[in-house]
Amino acid sequence: PQLVVPGNHDLPIFQFWETLADPLRRFRTYISSADPFFYVPGLAVAGMDSTVRFLSAGFFRRSELQRLAGRLAGLPPDTCRVAVVHHHFVPLPRRVYSSSSIVWGRHRALDAFENAGVELVLSGHMHYSNIGNSLDFRPHARRGTILVQAGTATSRRGRLSERLKNTYNVIHIDAANITITHYMFFAELDRFEPV
Repeated sequence: PQLVVPGNHDLPIFQFWETLADPLRRFRTYISSADPFFYVPGLAVAGMDSTVRFLSAGFFRRSELQRLAGRLAGLPPDTCRVAVVHHHFVPLPRRVYSSSSIVWGRHRALDAFENAGVELVLSGHMHYSNIGNSLDFRPHARRGTILVQAGTATSRRGRLSERLKNTYNVIHIDAANITITHYMFFAELDRFEPV
């Protein structure tokens, strides 16, 4: 299955009235639902829309978080629950971002994710890879949520050590473990290699 979520570049920036009326109309028409979901035994993946009209920053609406909780409620307890969103949660190195670029409402979202049993959050936006845990900046949480920040697979917009590089993550999930392997393209080898 494929799951595609909208990002800030999916919003029309030069069509003022379309942006006001229905900024994700073209995304829904040509790409995907703005809030996709799929379930297979052992795995539930819920996509969320974090876009904001006229801004590159992201925001979590209460209605999105309630919909996520409803979709994940009642699943078997051995189901790995994953949320996918464009905007990032993790404070990245200062040379990569300004503090205003972190998704607005992230603490509320992380609380909702914890209450819904989300184990893994996948995001992007900053063209810089990072793998962390919500406990790194929310030590009061009952349990941590793994936060996986994707770099850039198809452009040269990577930052810092990923500048002009292409990267992606491969995630293996089984009953006991989640393993994340970060790959980077090395031109001299003409292939992606794990980093």
